[in-house]
Parts: sequence; structure tokens; C-alpha cells
Amino acid sequence: MTATLLAPPTDTTPSPAVPEPTVLVPHPFFAAQREIEGLLGTWLNSLNVDRLCALSALCEERMSGRFSSRLLETVRWEAVLAVAGGDSQSRSPVTSVRFGTSTWDNGVFYTEASAEFVHADGTVSTLDCGDEVATHLADLSSVDHPDNSDTLTIDLVAGRVTT
Repeated sequence: MTATLLAPPTDTTPSPAVPEPTVLVPHPFFAAQREIEGLLGTWLNSLNVDRLCALSALCEERMSGRFSSRLLETVRWEAVLAVAGGDSQSRSPVTSVRFGTSTWDNGVFYTEASAEFVHADGTVSTLDCGDEVATHLADLSSVDHPDNSDTLTIDLVAGRVTT
């Protein structure tokens, strides 16, 4: 008796193309860090701990100013949108905004939830701000190190950010 073996079935569907490896673009922070290391690395290595702490404090002070400026501009826009969109309890312009703090596992941060928008007529509207405000508040918190009872006040008229 003779047996006939059938050839194994062939799959004619094309195999999926292997994707090209993606090129990871480094975050600007890391590029800046490498640049600063190249420019200042030797000098930084020559500093003792006291001078490194003083330099860190100076950097945090400058970052605080820049983070405050970003926050001020964003909150001004949020205040205009809140009044124009009818989300606030008053149609009067917002003159200042107050933010409280929240405690998280990694520290105390200013929070965008339940911000108090103070209008020119004295009305206070309690509103939640958007993600952009939350990001700026987190940035500012990272260098200002608020306490549980702190209130961050943004004077939209004078352009001041105070705690």
C-alpha cells in the first residue's frame, strides 16, 4: 500500500511589516542638562556644599519668578473665560484669584480645585481651573514649597503673585 502525503498548507497572507524603530526625542530638560554640564560641570564640581545650596536657592528663586509669570497669564485668561462663559457668579471682572493647598504623598501643592475668583463687585466665585493652571501650580509648588495652610493669591490687576 502506498501512502500519499499532502504538502503542508501555505499561508498566502502577507506578514505584517516590521515597524521602523522610532527615534526617541529627548525631553528639552535633558538636553539642557547636558548643555549646562558641558559648560559648567568643572566649575560646579569645584563648589562646596554651602555654595551648591546657595546656587540651588538662587535657581529656585528665578524659577519661582518665571513660574509665577506663566501662572499669572494663564489665570488671567481663565478668569476672562469664566466670566464670558457665564461660569462665575458675577459678570463683573475678576480682580484676584486665591488657591489653597492639597497634601499628596510627595508633598504639599497649590491646587486648582475650588479656586476663589474674586470679582470687582466683591462676589466670590468658586471654580475649578483647567489642566494648564494645574501644571503651573505644580511647577510653582516645586520651588515655593507651600505649607498646608498657605493661600496663593494672584492679583490680576497689579500682576502680583503672593503667598
